[in-house]
Amino acid sequence: MAVTQLTLNYDSILSTTLFNVRSQLYDNIFKTSAFWNWLHAKGRKRMVNGGERIQVALQYGTNSTVKSYSGYELLDTTPQDNVTSAFYPWKQIAGSVSISRKEERQNSGEAQILDLFRQKVRELELSMSETLSGQVLAAVPSGDLETNTGNSGKDLLPLSLLATDDGAGTVGGVVAGTETWWKNKFLDMDGASYDTTVEQRQGFRKLYNDCSKGPGGGPDLALCDQSTFENYEAGLDEKTRFTDTTMANLGFDNIRLKGSMLFWDEVVPTGTDSGGGGLTTYDGTLYFLNSSFLELCVDVNTDLITSPFIRPENQDARTAQVLFMGELTTSNRRKQGVAFDIKTDPTIN
Repeated sequence: MAVTQLTLNYDSILSTTLFNVRSQLYDNIFKTSAFWNWLHAKGRKRMVNGGERIQVALQYGTNSTVKSYSGYELLDTTPQDNVTSAFYPWKQIAGSVSISRKEERQNSGEAQILDLFRQKVRELELSMSETLSGQVLAAVPSGDLETNTGNSGKDLLPLSLLATDDGAGTVGGVVAGTETWWKNKFLDMDGASYDTTVEQRQGFRKLYNDCSKGPGGGPDLALCDQSTFENYEAGLDEKTRFTDTTMANLGFDNIRLKGSMLFWDEVVPTGTDSGGGGLTTYDGTLYFLNSSFLELCVDVNTDLITSPFIRPENQDARTAQVLFMGELTTSNRRKQGVAFDIKTDPTIN
């Protein structure tokens, strides 16, 4: 009976501890990369109460009734129908923490078990963070940027699909090949026209301006691979380097690139050029993202929730799950952009 009581106590202690560290777990998972930190800082997380899919309203036209008038002139009351919707399927991510009876016996006592448990939670935290960033940022190029939905479409929406190398693809159920207003902006930087850092900066500025056309302003985040960041930084005069000190103090190196802050992330893809044939020097990637039209939609009841510890019938162990259900969504794809095949050893000038 004493053994049973000990088991019940451990189950309760471990479940309570996992629940209590959930907030810290969430912060460490979602705020340890520049992209996720930026998205949360911009207030771009939206809680959604279930539903078959996530519905996001899209405005693809303008209101033709807006015009000047004088005195008793009749006003235009023509009904407008410029709004449609994108539908995003829910994506699910799970991780588990398990403790076997052998581990319990090897770490006898509540203090030792909690120490072991905290190590396992830390391991889960790092793995969840790596998985989330990998699914969204690390779609691997093959040729140019590849449409990569990951794990048969079960992974979160990757930036390489949100902003593809040709503006094509289907995002949110909207086919860009048919609905051309849904195409993202893109710039192929392969070739001699972008051999120097000056030429690369000119290309980045053009792409930024292309993404800034129309209502909603320009991108506020530029995210690239390490080499592209270092080359951009090397080509700047000291007087032209501006940094967001708040983000820098959090450990995220950044430089102003027009209206965006430029960050690098080690998982942003580098790879082959458009000609294939293995790795080349034309392999950098830079995304321009506008937070006004991006949201991380999360199910209200599955926001990294923690389950109780239970003992499966066929295992001598206890297991709890950490569960997430959501999706990265965009309501205006044409305000997002990508530069690809960026030469990683340009002439610095």
